[in-house]
Order: sequence, then C-alpha cells, then structure tokens
Amino acid sequence: MSALVMSCFKAEKHPYDDNLHVYLFRCNENEYQVVANMENVYQVGDLVDIILPGSNLKNGERLSVRTIKGVCSNGMAMGLADTPLGADVSDRYCLERKVCFAKWPSIGNFFNVRSSLNIVNYRAKIKLHGTNSAIHLDPHRGICQAQSRIRLITPNEDNQGFASWVATHSHELLASVKKPVILFGEWAGPGIQSNVAISEIPERIFAIFAVLQMNDKFVYDPSAISSIYNPIDPEALKQIHILPWASEPIKLDYSAGKLELRSQLEPINQLVDSIEKCDPWVEATFGIHGIGEGVVMYPILDLHVNRDIFARHVFKAKGKTHQVVKTRRPAQIDPEIAQSIDAFVELFTTDGRLEQIAQQVNLPDRQFDFSLTGKFTKDFAADVEKESTAELENSGLVWKDVASKVAAKASAWWRTRSNASHP
Repeated sequence: MSALVMSCFKAEKHPYDDNLHVYLFRCNENEYQVVANMENVYQVGDLVDIILPGSNLKNGERLSVRTIKGVCSNGMAMGLADTPLGADVSDRYCLERKVCFAKWPSIGNFFNVRSSLNIVNYRAKIKLHGTNSAIHLDPHRGICQAQSRIRLITPNEDNQGFASWVATHSHELLASVKKPVILFGEWAGPGIQSNVAISEIPERIFAIFAVLQMNDKFVYDPSAISSIYNPIDPEALKQIHILPWASEPIKLDYSAGKLELRSQLEPINQLVDSIEKCDPWVEATFGIHGIGEGVVMYPILDLHVNRDIFARHVFKAKGKTHQVVKTRRPAQIDPEIAQSIDAFVELFTTDGRLEQIAQQVNLPDRQFDFSLTGKFTKDFAADVEKESTAELENSGLVWKDVASKVAAKASAWWRTRSNASHP
C-alpha cells in the first residue's frame, strides 16, 4: 500500500513556522508524523488520506522523508477521507507500485563522514566477505524479489545462486513479515569469495544486517530486525541469520581535537585487528576459525534514520588483507597522501578493489572474459575516481593526472586473470 486512510491522533502548530501544522496520524500499528500547510487543517479524530514515504506519485516524483523547517515529515496529507479507516487509496494518488532496485548506500572510510552532530555513539557489526544482496517482500501483493548490489535479479539472470534460493523459499519468506520491507544482507559462503572464514562454512547463508521499511526508515538493531523478520518455519529458512552487534557502544566526539578523536578510534582499530586474525561470529556460529574482513560502524541515533542520514554517518574499517585503499590503520582521521602518481595508483589498485569491481562486472560464473576488458577497466576507473576525492586533494593531484595509469593497471590485471581462466 502506498496511501492509507489514517486517523489524526495529534495536531499542533509547527514550532518554527506559523503557516505550517505538525500532525500525528495512526492506523493500526502504523504511525506517521506529517508536516502540512494551511490549505487543509485537520482536527484530532479526522480521517485523512495519507501518502506513505517511498510512494511513486502520479507526477513521476518519489515521496521521501523530508525535514521541513527543522521537523521531520514522514508522508503527505491529501485531504479528508471519504472511505473507512485503513482503506487503501493508492490508486487516487500513486502510480502502480512496481519493484524498483533499492541501492544499498555506499559506505566509505571514517574520514569521509561529515557529521552535523558533535557526539555519535556507534556499534560494530562484522563485515562479511560475500556479495551484497537484498530481498523485497510485500506480503499484501505476494511480491518476493531478489536483488544484487547493482540490479534486480532472477533465477535466469542470477548472482551466485541468490535469486534461485529466494525463489525456492518465496512462500516462507513472505510469511515471515507482516508489512512490505526490504531485507538487506550478505549472501556468503562456499564459492562466493575465498580466503576468509565465512567461505569455509558448510552452506551458503543470507546474513541480514538492515531492514528498509516503507516509511523510508532504516532499521539495523538486531532485536528490532527480529521483531520485523519473524519466520513461521525457522527450519525452512535456516540459512537466514540476523547479524548481531560485534561491540558495545563506542562514542566518537566529532568536535574533539585530532589527538583525542584518534584515541577514540583506537578500540575500532583493535577490533578490526582481532577480526583479521579470527572472525568471532563465524567461529561462534559455525565453529570455523579463520580470517574476517573487518567491521561496519552503525550510528546509534535518536531520530528517524532514513537512507540519507544513515549514509552520512555510517563507515567501514577493513583489515589490511581486504582494504580497497591501502591505509595505515583501518579507521583513521585523515586520508592518505600519495607522494607520486605511481604511489597513488598503488594506493587504489588493491586486490580488494579489483576483485570487488570484477564481481560487479562479471559474472555469475566468475569467468574472466577478454571481451569484458574494456567494461571492467571503465568501471574500475569510475569507482576509483568516485572514491578518491579526498586522497587526490590531500596529495595535490587531480584525476586527469592519474586516470591513464589507473586504467592501465586495471586492464593488465583483467587480462592476466583472463589468461588464467582460458589457458
């Protein structure tokens, strides 16, 4: 459902603008705060048509969570309703809802974080080395759709068998949720990656690390995920795990000086160092001792966390084996300085980044085809250009200085892998 009839539970003036009102609308367990203008004024008890965040409007726009004059608005009030509480009025205001690819936010290093808050508490989750995946579930419409990091996938156009597994278990998956959601996680296990503990487990798993609700809210606390994803038949979905916290809260004060902030980051670096020796979740869950990739640090914020807010605060820290940029420490305050163009190329053409882009370009079957050399080189260069802004600036370089050498090294790496795949 994209629009519902809801009851006005609370109505008050906007704290910073006399021409606006702030309302709280409810229907069953759904609750939305909406900021609206004076065109329509509602009273407590009124039934109102409410368009929900994430809806595709008939004018072609997508309704997102917005902050209006400092107050979060989680929908749009369209006028008094002429149908009962809870009625689906999507046809009046919205395009037919199709399953659209929902991109997982790009997660950078700590020095990419630009927080508007002074103090943020973080908790870590193990960063599993698999392939980023998601499942769109809408139990009301019977929709169960898999996606990879870059596209919607099907059993005929699959990624490491994930879509086939989702299709096989669609009935149980749809029964595991009550409302439309997207389950984000990592599809990991034998044959997906190598040289990590998670690749040695007996069968592939889907480890959920976040849920996107239809009000555009990210949920990533493990206990909250458990209240949303609740399988009727856990044995049928035994390959699904909810990734737990891997640390207690760690406070980072963005207003502190560099020396103090560097000290606050040290527990994160020590955690990554220990995970690179042994992934504690894989060992505790599957009894396998081996290397882990690193952590993702999730912000614990007392506000509605949508994709934009999440992306501004989340960061990752990887061990040396899996770094896509060769940094001195997994989490550090400043970007690296490259003393030359060749040093910059070495900084960014890591095995971790090369393998990451290869997986996106290539390939369910992991065959390195000569015909894809140009595409791989182009995609790899685009990824480095996007990710290297801070390092380029810190090194006194611009992209055109390094572009040709980055492309040449990526192309040579692909050709070497192609030769190995086709002896």
